[in-house]
Parts: sequence; C-alpha cells; structure tokens
Amino acid sequence: MKTLVTEFISLDGVVQAPGGAREDTDGGFTHGRWSMKYFDPVVMGGMYADLVDELLLTIEPITPSAGKTIFAHSGKAVPFTLESTARASTGAHVSRYVRA
Repeated sequence: MKTLVTEFISLDGVVQAPGGAREDTDGGFTHGRWSMKYFDPVVMGGMYADLVDELLLTIEPITPSAGKTIFAHSGKAVPFTLESTARASTGAHVSRYVRA
C-alpha cells in the first residue's frame, strides 16, 4: 500500500488554512483562504515524511510568511523525485513527487 499526500502549499512551505479565512487560526494565523486565488480546476482536479510514498503538491505563488508547514522538523532528509508537473493558468504548479 502506498501513502499519497495531496496538499496546497505556498512558496515558503505554508499549508495552514488554504481554503477558509477561519479554517485554522492557530498561532494567530490571519492569512486563511490564501490559496483560493490560485485554484484552477482544469489542472488541479478535484504526516510524516517517513510514511509518505508520493506527494502531490499544488505550489502556489504566494508567501504568507507564517503558518504551519506540511512536515514537522525532524532533522531527517527524505529524498523525492519529480515525476510530473503542470502549470495552472493562475501561476500555480501541480507537481507529483515520488519517494526516491
């Protein structure tokens, strides 16, 4: 069985509250809904690093400069290889990475 993580992520690695202003305000985060401007349904369609086999990331051209990131800082490097990427009309990139 493979584990696939699908995530909306900013250029600076933030994954907190991409879809709603009040979705996740932990730590006083005030940039909720930051990804909606970049959502492109044509391209985009509908943990822990040690357990992940694939990453499907929608990388958005924004840097909220605060917020939660996808993985905790464990100090362990886990390599992935880029398998495919597509550019949305909004400037976002949807990239599929598999564990190397």
